[in-house]
Amino acid sequence: MRFYRKKWRLFIYLFPVLVVVGGLLSYGIVMGFLESVGRMEGAVTFDYYRALIENKQFQRSIGYSLYLTVVSTGISLVIGAWLVHELHKQLRKHKWQLLVWVPMLLPHFVAGYLVVLLFSQSGLLSSLFATLHVTDSIQHFPELTNDRYGVGIILTYVWKEVPFVILMLLPVYEQMNTKLSEVVTTLGGRKREVFRYAQWPVLWPVYLEIALILIAFLLSAFEVPYLLGVTSPKAAPVLAYQWFYEGQWEMRPYAQALMMVITICTISLAFLIAQSTARHRDRLAKGQ
Repeated sequence: MRFYRKKWRLFIYLFPVLVVVGGLLSYGIVMGFLESVGRMEGAVTFDYYRALIENKQFQRSIGYSLYLTVVSTGISLVIGAWLVHELHKQLRKHKWQLLVWVPMLLPHFVAGYLVVLLFSQSGLLSSLFATLHVTDSIQHFPELTNDRYGVGIILTYVWKEVPFVILMLLPVYEQMNTKLSEVVTTLGGRKREVFRYAQWPVLWPVYLEIALILIAFLLSAFEVPYLLGVTSPKAAPVLAYQWFYEGQWEMRPYAQALMMVITICTISLAFLIAQSTARHRDRLAKGQ
């Protein structure tokens, strides 16, 4: 009886948040979909989606966004996972945790400005290298911001997302059963075997969930690609923004269709990952 009281009390406390957040999210998705199929103009049509898929600018844009997302997510996962694996005992201390959490306090657009101040050709590093005669002048410093390869964007995302990866993985390491690692070590296993047989079965579902969160965020992020990107190719959210606000009125359905494509892909990926991790955790719970 007490359990159900606590459950209902929690539901009552969370109900306003669920209504506001869920309502706004649902309203945005529904209205975006209606405008993307031309419902606001009277007749429902999927011609905007067909035209969008055939649009060369969209193809370059979505390819560029996928490149930025996959590279940033992969580098963040590798660095974050390595740091937690090697330093999880030290990261339990508050002073080390504080050092890791500091980047999470800054908004992404602030992190983007810091990258510009540090790594642009007129930034601090280029001036320092020119002063130390490492380069002949600031113009000889490599283009790391507003470049076609998105180096500045990737640097910003990696700096911001590595602490998030650590935040998600650290509790897993703290709750991990150390007896399995001791068994593998006793049987002559090295660090690689310990990670493969004792830790990896527990960690990989968490890796997938972290990757999903990062992909969903980075694929739809606007501020950093807008600040550090180039004129062409544009990231998909930047292209959608320009079509919606800076283009002609008839371009708005294309902008909504573009964001709906990203939303549908993200939801589909989330469903596949949820199914895969749920089955794996069921097998772990049954001792398989």
